[in-house]
Amino acid sequence: MKSFVTALVACGLLAALPTPASAQIRGAASKSLGQDYHFYTGHSTTRHAMDHAAILNYYGAAEQPVPAEVTQAHAKAIRSNVEHSQKAFASLKDAAKTPSAQEQLAAIEKAHKAALAKLDELDKHGAKDGADHAAVTDCCSEIHKALAAADEAAAKLQKELKVEKLPAPAKK
Repeated sequence: MKSFVTALVACGLLAALPTPASAQIRGAASKSLGQDYHFYTGHSTTRHAMDHAAILNYYGAAEQPVPAEVTQAHAKAIRSNVEHSQKAFASLKDAAKTPSAQEQLAAIEKAHKAALAKLDELDKHGAKDGADHAAVTDCCSEIHKALAAADEAAAKLQKELKVEKLPAPAKK
């Protein structure tokens, strides 16, 4: 009985040890896990902000006054996403060793600042009910344009940092 238990414990320990192949994959992935994570976070939150600007622009394009609740909800979401993206991309400054990568980070930062400046203007328009649809769509268009520039710079940064395309979720 004692040898049977010892054998079971030994099998359990052996099964728990990583195989050389899985250890290599995990080791390679962990080298850039933080860098990739921050890139994916920055990129996705920029795109979320773009989506909110596009949705609010769509509402304003109906040429009807925009309720303050709608404007404020999307403006808040845009601001939150852009600020989160700024933090994520700022975390990549050490990883951006090449002049080109640094240039892309600077372009992203500049675009985010432009979007936030236009967002401040949108906040003024959206503070009251029945915001002028033309003012809302103009702001949203400029915000989207700035964020599209950030998205374009992020695509270049992704190549510079050799960040793979984000894989689809899968069960292990």
